[in-house]
Amino acid sequence: MQRWVLLFILFAVPFAMARADATRADCDSPNFQRTLYAAPDASVQPIESRAIWFSSDVIRWPGASEQARFRLYASARGQLALKVGEPVRGADDIVSLSVRTALLPQNLLERFKYVTAGVTLELTDVSTAKKIALHRKQLVLAREDAQGRALEFSALQSPGALDDLYARANAINELGVSVNASNTSWRVWAPTAQRVFVCMY
Repeated sequence: MQRWVLLFILFAVPFAMARADATRADCDSPNFQRTLYAAPDASVQPIESRAIWFSSDVIRWPGASEQARFRLYASARGQLALKVGEPVRGADDIVSLSVRTALLPQNLLERFKYVTAGVTLELTDVSTAKKIALHRKQLVLAREDAQGRALEFSALQSPGALDDLYARANAINELGVSVNASNTSWRVWAPTAQRVFVCMY
């Protein structure tokens, strides 16, 4: 008997847009294909991903000035409202960042030697569990004035952070579907996913 499998993986959206959440009920929809995220609103300006996670607690923002206050805004449902000159709205978590003055470890300098000069920021007193939770949300880095009004924004590239937080993933193998005489199993590595559904037909 032939079976079809539909896999839903739900992620936080990268910038403000309309969204449609997937649920297990979607498995029973007569239309087996469904768009999980609506197309971005044309009036919403996409945010450049200039800032880069060097590690789970260090961020480099090329070209950004150090003369400001820096905050990381997070929204599990992609509800951040961003406008230069106004405070960020819609966040369910806010992390203050400090400017790092100490030299970076040599391994980070070598790995990210292609990244141009800019402000280097760090998270302090943030638990590993919270860092993992942050990477499952929409994240935006803001440079603000003393009154909390945004001067500029950046989305974030996350290779260094994910490598730090999920180093054990190097040992994961046999991803995908495995079939044997008694059962079928699926293994998916999606550390920033909020939910995963497997639908069998």
